[in-house]
Amino acid sequence: MENNDSLSDDFNRMIRGYMQSRIAVTGIELDVFAAIGDGDGSAETATKLGTDARATDILLNALTSMELLTKENGVFHNTALSDKFLRSDVPGNQRAALMHQVGLWNRWAKLTDVVRTGIPATENLDTEKKQVERAEIFMAAMHHHASPTVDSTVDAIDLTNVKRVIDVGGGPGDYAVAFARKSPDITVTLLDRKHVIPISRRYVGESEVADRVEYIGGDMLEVPLGENYDLVFLGAICHMWSPEQNLLLFGKCFDALAGGGRIAIKDFILSDDKVSPQWAAVFAVNMLVGTDGGNSYSARKYADWLAETGFEETRVVETPGQSDLVVARKPWL
Repeated sequence: MENNDSLSDDFNRMIRGYMQSRIAVTGIELDVFAAIGDGDGSAETATKLGTDARATDILLNALTSMELLTKENGVFHNTALSDKFLRSDVPGNQRAALMHQVGLWNRWAKLTDVVRTGIPATENLDTEKKQVERAEIFMAAMHHHASPTVDSTVDAIDLTNVKRVIDVGGGPGDYAVAFARKSPDITVTLLDRKHVIPISRRYVGESEVADRVEYIGGDMLEVPLGENYDLVFLGAICHMWSPEQNLLLFGKCFDALAGGGRIAIKDFILSDDKVSPQWAAVFAVNMLVGTDGGNSYSARKYADWLAETGFEETRVVETPGQSDLVVARKPWL
């Protein structure tokens, strides 16, 4: 950004950026796009949603200005984007995944307090029902984010002589399915929390390789992972944990591998000075507000942890998207 005597337009746009974001999030949260359907006025939409008529009209006009709706003769219509992705009543929509942003918004709104206290703005998930509801939203979001790059990520991993894979924190199973599809000789164990496993089974069950995916339910830092795997995969996992927790997890992964087996870590990789790429630095703040000790980490940090755990031949493999792979090998016994 330019350093002039007055604040630049770019800076002001950045500061006000939350306005458009909040308008879109509210539209998704209220499900206005499904309410509008094939076209409706603001008063009729408000009646369907049970919202205030004046407020709904203002919101719909703003969404129109943002090109998420169109308006003709007082009737609002969905755009191609909102009709395909934001309407909850349309098959293949992404609303469930985008609802994850509602929870993130609520946590990020407390960022100042989090920085003051160091205490994350976690949600109150004190019942199994709340845990399952949140897991459904989170799994939909993870499936949405993984889908565009899952195949290219798996293609970047050397699967020569790999027959047994464990996908730690496998969630909706995108990677488990992709690994199983690479060879009929590959079986995958998907590990995730017990209340997540039924969701994992549902996603994986839609594939033709479901019979080669097994499950372990429990906390990855506590339950046994098994043994004699050829590959341990950690996809978007390590950023959730503190350095101490990652060391513990890597130790468990090391013990679970056969000699010569590999660990593959898919995550956002920070520069050594922690300021780039911007996405990874910003995502570290997301971990600050949402976890007890999570962060984005550098390739050097991963290499140090892996070496301390006993791994060797650590290297970074660039992959499409905003995250890359860190791969290392367990020595032959």
